Amino acid sequence: QTDSQPGREPTLVARLRVLIQNQLGDHTLSVRRLAEQSGCTADYLSHLFREVTGETLIGCINRLRMERAARLLRETTLAGKEVAWACGFAAPSYFIRTFRAHHGVTPRAWRAGTSGRRVRRRPSSSRATTRTRSTYGFAPGTRPRPER
Repeated sequence: QTDSQPGREPTLVARLRVLIQNQLGDHTLSVRRLAEQSGCTADYLSHLFREVTGETLIGCINRLRMERAARLLRETTLAGKEVAWACGFAAPSYFIRTFRAHHGVTPRAWRAGTSGRRVRRRPSSSRATTRTRSTYGFAPGTRPRPER
């Protein structure tokens, strides 16, 4: 299964890349599931993938999901939750957190940026951080924006 020519990727890793691409939109995609489909253990699969690529298997899956999300936000008019689902996230809120951690901005801010370029985050003002929050969870004198 891992036979390959010198300088080429092992067959198992090449097949794994195809499996990942074909299942990227499935929220049940996991290292364990890929291992079951490949007929080996999750530990072995993770170790082999990292040895060959220098990237963790779950890191690769998350990176590919974020790349797909950025492309969909840039090239389509899908709603944020539809982009989340298309990228394998069952919960849009988790998608937003993950996207922000990866790209530095929310999906909405990414889409609002010109041609999908990264939008710089504005530094938070000290005034905003010293305000107290009301019982409704937002700062006094501000109103939450309605979801679109």
